[in-house]
Amino acid sequence: MGFKFYFSIFIFLGAPVCSWASCLPTEAVETINHEFQLEKWDTAQQNWARIEPQTVCQSDFEASVFKALMDLKNLPALDIQQDLLNFNFLKTSPYQFVKERVKTVRLAEGVGSCSSGVQAYVSARKSQTIYLCPLLMYRSSLEAQAVIVHETQHLDHPEDTSAKPELETVAHPHSRCTRGPYLKMDVCDDDFSNGGSYATHVEFLVKVARTKALPLSLRNEAKSSALALLLTRFNQLPYELKSGVLLQTQNGGVHFFTGLDQPMVTIVDSLSPEQLVGLRHLPTVFDLNSGTVKNYIYNEALADTPGSFSEVFRKLKPENQKKLVDVYFGNNQACFLFTNRLYCEVGPESRVLDLPPDLKPQRFNIIPLYGFDSVFIVDDKGVFYSLPFKLELKDWDANSFEINKTLQGINSVAFNAGSTKVAVELDGRLTSFDKLTERTPVAGYEHLVFKKVIAPFLWSDVFEAL
Repeated sequence: MGFKFYFSIFIFLGAPVCSWASCLPTEAVETINHEFQLEKWDTAQQNWARIEPQTVCQSDFEASVFKALMDLKNLPALDIQQDLLNFNFLKTSPYQFVKERVKTVRLAEGVGSCSSGVQAYVSARKSQTIYLCPLLMYRSSLEAQAVIVHETQHLDHPEDTSAKPELETVAHPHSRCTRGPYLKMDVCDDDFSNGGSYATHVEFLVKVARTKALPLSLRNEAKSSALALLLTRFNQLPYELKSGVLLQTQNGGVHFFTGLDQPMVTIVDSLSPEQLVGLRHLPTVFDLNSGTVKNYIYNEALADTPGSFSEVFRKLKPENQKKLVDVYFGNNQACFLFTNRLYCEVGPESRVLDLPPDLKPQRFNIIPLYGFDSVFIVDDKGVFYSLPFKLELKDWDANSFEINKTLQGINSVAFNAGSTKVAVELDGRLTSFDKLTERTPVAGYEHLVFKKVIAPFLWSDVFEAL
C-alpha cells in the first residue's frame, strides 16, 4: 500500500517544478547511484534498466529524484528532542534509515501503480524496493524526501525476522479513514503513537522544523506539512485537538475560537508572509504584497511553479493584483475573488468570470457540509451569493450565482465553531446564536473588531511546540 495523494487543486501536469538546465554535481550523482540501484522502465526491452549518471540531466523526473536523495543525505544532524511530536521512530539519520532498508529505487513512469494522485508506493515489505511516480517531480525537494521516508517505513529492515509477510503485504499498512477530507479512503493511520508511515513521515518533518541549522523557509515548509498531516491523516485525533473556527481581526490577527465557555487562542497577532494561516485542512500563507500563495503540502513555493494557481495571479498587472478581495482553497477547488471578477479552478479546469455589476464583493464564506464546501461570496450589504460548484465550470455565468435567502445581513458565519455557532456582524462584532435570526454578542470580545470568519479548523496547544 503506497502513499496516496488525492488533492488535485494544485497538481498541474503541464510543466515540472524546476528546470534542471544546470543539472546536478556529477560526483554527488555518482555517489547516490553507487549507494542505491536506481532504475527506470525500458519500454523497448520491457524491463527495468539501471539509470546511468550521464543521462540524469536529460530527465526532470530523474533529476528531481536524485536531488531529493542528495538533499536527504546532506541534511545536518536533526533535532532529537523527544516529546509528543517526536517519538524518535527514526533511530538514525533519515538517510541512513532509508539506506538500511532500500536497495532499489524505481522510477515508475508509464508503468506500475502510478495512477492519478499517487506519488509513490511499495509492493512487498521484504522487497527493499520503493517505486516513485512522476507526480513526485511536482513536489518540493523536502516533500519528496518525506515521501521517500514514508515509503521506507512500509518496508522491513533486512535483519528483522519478526514480520509475517503472509499476513500483511507491507509493513505498517494504512487504514480506512474514519474522519476528515479522506473519509472512506484507505490512506490514514489509526494513531500517531503506533509509529506507522504517516507518523514517521510527520516525525521527519518535525525534526526538520526544529533544526535551527536549516533555513527558516525550509523549517516553515516542514512545519506546515507536518500540521496538515496531523490534522488529516490519523483516525484518532492526536493531542486533544479541538474543533473550532478561525477568525481574523481587522488588524490582521488570527484567532481560534472553540466555544463560549473556552478562552479564544491567538495564533497570530498580526499576519506576516512567513506566518501560517489554516484554511480548511491545510496551513496556507497568502501574501498580497508579493503575490505568493504557499501551501507547503503541495509545493515549496507555488508562486514559482510554472502553470500553478498562483502563477495566474502573478501574471496580472499590478493594478489588477490590488483588486484582490479574498482567496479560497478547498479539497477540489480554489478561487481568487477580485473586486469585479472571479477566477476559479476545479481540478485541471479553470474559469475567469465577470461578476454582476451590482455585486460588491467583500469576502468568501466557507461552510463545510457533508464533506464538501459550500462557498459564498458576501457583498457589502451582507448578501450571500453561492458559488455554483454543482455546475461544470464551462457552464458558469453571471446568472449562476444564487442569493441565499437564509444568510442575510451578516459579514460571515460558522455553524460548527466548536460547541457553538458564531457570526461576524457587518460592524465587526462577534455574535453567537442557536437560531440565526437571534444573535447575541459574545461577552469578552467587545474590544476586538473582526474582519471575517476564515474557516472551521482544528487546533491543539501541542502544535505550538513546533
